Amino acid sequence: MLEALIRTKNSPCADKRRGDVICVKLKAFADWGAMERRVHAVADWEDEELESSMRDSLAKTGVAPIKVTPYKECEYCNIFSDDENKIFEGNITKTRSKKYFDFILQAQQEKSQEQISQEFESNKEFTKNEILKEKPGLTIEAEEIKIVKKEEEEEYSSYLDTLKEQLSKYNIKTEIINGKLVRV
Repeated sequence: MLEALIRTKNSPCADKRRGDVICVKLKAFADWGAMERRVHAVADWEDEELESSMRDSLAKTGVAPIKVTPYKECEYCNIFSDDENKIFEGNITKTRSKKYFDFILQAQQEKSQEQISQEFESNKEFTKNEILKEKPGLTIEAEEIKIVKKEEEEEYSSYLDTLKEQLSKYNIKTEIINGKLVRV
């Protein structure tokens, strides 16, 4: 069995929505901090394929894996201004969480292709508006802007720092190496 950390609120950022799966852990190793529990929901999660892959990783490394935004899908695209100038070229989040938690039904669900398409169009429109709001007429190449990736890295880095701090309270020394928490 898995346990998932679920977003409870929409975000002003285009691609973060209520019900998104933020992070998944093997339930036996799931230890969420007070801050995570205060601002997000924790739910049992069923995904045999993901669980199998995580158990394989655990068997190989001896370290319980953590999957951050495991259901996120991105697509490479170009965005053009109203006057047909290319203003963005790169990856845009198609959906942050194709599987999500429905708070009304209190159950996990999967988005339809139509829902994913609508979310993708919304994310493209949000990106276009943000670019044009900051610098009208600007053309941006993929290497110059990494909106979604930077946000995720900051969120994940903060999460790892919190875990490291909590483990140090139990005299477990860890370091963050290549984006992973490693016991030293």
